[in-house]
Amino acid sequence: VWDLATGAYVESLYGHQSDILSMDSLLLERAITSGYDKSCRLWKIPEQTQLVFKTGAKAALDCVRYVDDGRWVTACQDGSVALWSLKKKKPIAKRDRAHAGRWVTSVASRIFTDLIASGSSDGYLKLWQIEDTKISSVHQIPVVGYINGICFSRNGRFLVLGVAQEHRMGRWERIREARNGIHIVYLDRQKEDDS
Repeated sequence: VWDLATGAYVESLYGHQSDILSMDSLLLERAITSGYDKSCRLWKIPEQTQLVFKTGAKAALDCVRYVDDGRWVTACQDGSVALWSLKKKKPIAKRDRAHAGRWVTSVASRIFTDLIASGSSDGYLKLWQIEDTKISSVHQIPVVGYINGICFSRNGRFLVLGVAQEHRMGRWERIREARNGIHIVYLDRQKEDDS
């Protein structure tokens, strides 16, 4: 943990049993992490405590992103996307085979809304609507390559994607048709195209 006001190191937090693959924070003095040990951990920085959320997954959790202060979404190597809450130790909603059974390589949320996005190597960026206990498909947008990163713009009008020929953590497969780079996906245009 680093103090941004002074730029000084404060402390190290220990808990994961293996590498941490993703981390996110929002407004409160909290962080959420996911990793190879198949768990999510919510770190309460001032209290120096953590809550452990065991996924029961057969594979690592590649990505985690806050939806709001009490909920977050994860992307798993087993091909699932899950919605979590502080109120339960297991997912409150889960979408297995979110990308036709392919490894889900990235996830993002438009914070404080019901819209999330996920990416893989199946040829599509997928948009999902989250409800209390359900994740519903809203739209899919063709994208060639591994979607290794996703970020919503602040106003929610577009997404920025990090796309590559190979996965961000290894060279298991190569999609030759893909171009390494940044892709901008305008959501307003997608709505117009659907009409």
